[in-house]
Amino acid sequence: MVVIAVSARGQLIEHAAAAVLRDAVFDASASTLYATAADTGEILKIDAATGNVVARVSVGKGPGSIASDGSTLACVDRAGKTVSLVRISDFTIVGEASIGDGADEITALPGGGFAVVNSFSDSATLIDPQHADAPVAIEGIASVPSGIAASESYLAVSTRSPAAVLIYAGGSHTPSATVPVPEGPSRVVALPDDRFAVMTKSTVIVID
Repeated sequence: MVVIAVSARGQLIEHAAAAVLRDAVFDASASTLYATAADTGEILKIDAATGNVVARVSVGKGPGSIASDGSTLACVDRAGKTVSLVRISDFTIVGEASIGDGADEITALPGGGFAVVNSFSDSATLIDPQHADAPVAIEGIASVPSGIAASESYLAVSTRSPAAVLIYAGGSHTPSATVPVPEGPSRVVALPDDRFAVMTKSTVIVID
């Protein structure tokens, strides 16, 4: 049993969920939480006000990271080496894309589509929901990429060996900059004005 904590007027309200949750995205306009349940192989649609699961869809053996572009959910199935695409309006699967080994985080791209980082194959996969059967790989991301985020103009990928963040200009498969960080980065997050925040074991670094 796990607990979902929902903020309501500055207070936390706990809702029990009979699932092992791995990741979630929140749609504030609809007051809806979409969460991946690893033990049941599903995405759960949860009413944030009540904590009730109002819909669910099966997406593979081990759903993990999830992202939304506002109309489509993209969910990583690390075990199956796929990304399932779910249309939000009717909560149905509309496509599936093949990805690399050890898929980790996924992010929505501002121009449309998604990008997922593959730790074991030193690559990232770009997915167009309209052409899910034709994903595009960015190869040779050295080494052990673990995090990914997209700003309006750039894609940032964090790597563990060496500890760095690679910056890709829009549409490029070659990094335009490599930013060393003092410790192994655990996550990278996009900020306004094409900046990124990188979390390491003990610090947060902002890349401008």
